[in-house]
Formats: sequence, C-alpha cells, structure tokens
Amino acid sequence: MMKVYYKSKLYVVAAAAFVLSALLTGGTIVAGQQAAAEKGARLESHEGLTIIASPWTNADLYKDKFGKNSPFKAGIVAIHLSFRNDSNQAIKVNSDKIQLQVRLSDDNRQNLDTLTPEDVADAIRNPGARDITTKRKRIPGGKGWRDKHWDEIVQATQNAALPTQLIAPHSTMQGLVFFDLRGQMDLLDTAHLYIPDLTTLETNHSLLYFEIDLGWHPAN
Repeated sequence: MMKVYYKSKLYVVAAAAFVLSALLTGGTIVAGQQAAAEKGARLESHEGLTIIASPWTNADLYKDKFGKNSPFKAGIVAIHLSFRNDSNQAIKVNSDKIQLQVRLSDDNRQNLDTLTPEDVADAIRNPGARDITTKRKRIPGGKGWRDKHWDEIVQATQNAALPTQLIAPHSTMQGLVFFDLRGQMDLLDTAHLYIPDLTTLETNHSLLYFEIDLGWHPAN
C-alpha cells in the first residue's frame, strides 16, 4: 500500500438520472445491480468514457454471487464498476492499477490495491485483524488450507469481477473490484477511487486518470 495522495482535477457527478442513463445504455442490467446504482453510485465522465462506481455496502447484494461465502462478512467491500465507451476506439483499462484511497486521519491516507480472487478467498477463510495498515497472513498452500471450498470462492470471485480489460467502441463493461477494509465500511464516507491506467488501443493515447469521490453515499 502506498501513501500517495492524488489531488482531484475533475468534478464528480452524482445525479441519479445520469447514472441510470449510463448504466442502461447497451443492455439490460439485473435488478440488484440497478438498485445499488440508484442508491450509492458516483459518476465521472471525460474523453468519451463514463465510469460509474457503486460500493456494495448492503450484505444482501453479495448473496446471489457468493452465497454463504460472502466477502462482506470478511470485511471486504466490492465496488461495482460500469464503463461506457462512447468513443470510436477501444479502451484498455489496467484493472490491477485501480486503487481505493481511505483517510485514517487528517494526515494519514492509505491507498489500497485491488484484491485478487486468491486474496479474497484467503481473507474469507482467514479473517484476521481489523487494522487495514497491516497485511493479512497468507494462507499456506497444501491440503487442509486451499481446498475445494477455497477453489469455489476463487471461482465465484473471478465470475463476479470485471470480465476483461478491453472496452470496445460504443459498448459497456461492468463487474466488481474488491478492497480489504477489515470491516471498517465507514472509511468509504471519505474514500476516493482512482482508475489511472486507461489507454486507447489504436492510438495508444493515455486518458487522464479518473478520481471518483465515494463519500456521502447511503449506507443502506
């Protein structure tokens, strides 16, 4: 985790009409995701790309995808991302570079990296401490640790995550990214989501990074 603070240069739009319009373009969205978008979504748009972020702060939202093995119970928050590409070029998003900045105090901000499916499975099987500044202990490999139940969690996380890193022209893409908050969901009240590595496929043009303020969303 890095202690780097990026100053926002862009405005954030949080109007339900714009959110629903962007989400519904290009296809039908399941009811649970649409409801989450209406209640807690944050939107930012520039250079032909619109990104909508909806933190899943309601435990019920995880049931369909994870059943009893909910990341939320292990202190992990999923953020549903919807990308709408209105440009004439495909856009590549490096989802590994997405970060969630949380403010622990006035002078202490932490940038959290996204979790891999293996990280999510480890956290569910080994909840650990609530201090987000310390790393969870890795679950060692071998029989009795990473068993078929662990494999099932990894598969469920992969199925729920962003399906690809490429957004075709005039199309949408959506899925979840995961962050380990150790159950401290109140940190989302002042959190910012950073999506810095976006590039047009044909011209290799780097888009200005996205910074989405997730604060003041309903806690459901």
